[in-house]
Order: sequence, then structure tokens, then C-alpha cells
Amino acid sequence: HMKSGGHSTGLTMKYDGSPSIVFGRHPENNKFFVASKSAFNKNPKINYTNKDIEKNHGHAPGLVDKLKHALEHLPKVAPKKGVYQGDVMFSGEDKKETKRGVSFTPNTITYSAKGSEADKIRKAKFGLVVHQQYHGNDIASMRADSSPDVHNFNQHEDVWHKSAEHDTSKINYSEKSQQQFR
Repeated sequence: HMKSGGHSTGLTMKYDGSPSIVFGRHPENNKFFVASKSAFNKNPKINYTNKDIEKNHGHAPGLVDKLKHALEHLPKVAPKKGVYQGDVMFSGEDKKETKRGVSFTPNTITYSAKGSEADKIRKAKFGLVVHQQYHGNDIASMRADSSPDVHNFNQHEDVWHKSAEHDTSKINYSEKSQQQFR
């Protein structure tokens, strides 16, 4: 992929966040919602309020906590239209200070940041990597798009968010590195 030259330089990275959540403006009523993947069930569990989250997911306290953080903080950055999916990377007190910066372990992989990126993460109350966008006029018929348009997301210090897409056009994959790989 990095040697593709004139071909696409876009690459999607798999992040190991937890849980994966669906969020945005409901296409039928334009209300902001959060949900687990159960948003696409035959009987979807759509959450507009903390009360909805407790009713739909009360059996899973960890999920309830993450969804409540998402409901509180994602409206600060989410576009005024659209439905998205992303992996929660941290919320609340999930972050830890390290000798070199800050880290968090949403699932099995520990992520670390230093410098200005660590400063943003320290200030944030919620972290998310957006990896999917949905298109359609109702939840039941939405189709997934693995190249979400995240340009309409706002910035807010309470929310650290990024796209799963990475531009590889500036990566130098030297001949020496290629030989070492081979």
C-alpha cells in the first residue's frame, strides 16, 4: 500500500476500542442519540436520555457508563446531521499518566501519547475513533460507509476524537526498510 504511488494513499487503521457505539442525529426526528450496535436490531435500542440508557442497558453497568459519557459529550462535536459509528477509547478516569505522557487501554491494546496530543487527551473527558458513517432515511434501511466524512465534526476540549483513516502519502518506505521486510 505504501508503495502504491499514484494509487490511493488512504489507509484505514483498526483501533481496539470498546465498546463500539452508534451515534448522531436520528434521520427520522433529528434528535441526538447514542446506542450500542443494537441500534440496528429488529427492535432497536436507541438512547436519547440517561433514562433510556438505564432502561435498555441496565444489565451492563460498564456499557451504561460509556453510553452516558457519550450522550453527555458527543453532542459537543457531532455534526448537526448524520449517523456515525466509532470505538470508545476512554471516558472518565480511564487514562493513566506515564513517564512519557498518557495512556489508556480500552480493550486489549494500550495506547500512549506524548507532547501536544497527550495534553489534548489529558483535558478530554471522552475519547472516540470514528470509523463508519451511515446513509439512509431511517435506521432500518441505513447502509454503512467505511469512509466517514468527519470534516463536519467540531472541536471541543472535552472530546478527543479522530478518524480511523490515515494518509500514507508522506510515509517514506525506504528501499532499505523494504529489503529488511523481505
